[in-house]
Amino acid sequence: MTVTYAIGYFLPLILRNGMGFSVGESQYLSALPYVWACILMIVEGWLGDKYRLRGPILIVNALMQLVGISLMGLAKGNGVRYFGVFLVTGGVNASAPTALAYQAGNIRGQWKRAFSSAMMIGMGGIGGIAGSLVFRSQDAPAYYPGIYANLV
Repeated sequence: MTVTYAIGYFLPLILRNGMGFSVGESQYLSALPYVWACILMIVEGWLGDKYRLRGPILIVNALMQLVGISLMGLAKGNGVRYFGVFLVTGGVNASAPTALAYQAGNIRGQWKRAFSSAMMIGMGGIGGIAGSLVFRSQDAPAYYPGIYANLV
């Protein structure tokens, strides 16, 4: 969840300072990956329900996150880096509902399931605290500490 919050909070800054887009362009360009993430969530939810598989979907999302964050941090061209933004945003945002559905489908008893869901959401909130601290302004324009923290 750290990556979700880090991308959510700092994507416009990464696009502006790291890739050289203007303020307006960075705001506009930060919205498009979330459209992709929404489409990915719907497709993965449908596939997960149809085939009753959640684990392989989570693995694909994790691989998308790793490739995307690597492209964002290490690629040279803005087009390739922006493609990495799509991969990482789609992967991290589609993983949350899939992981919650996976957890809810594998725990018996409504109180255990509710407690487990609350713990997952709570730990995601703690990840949000960490995610809000990893992209520091003094690390611009490369943001290597933030990229490395999200790779781990």
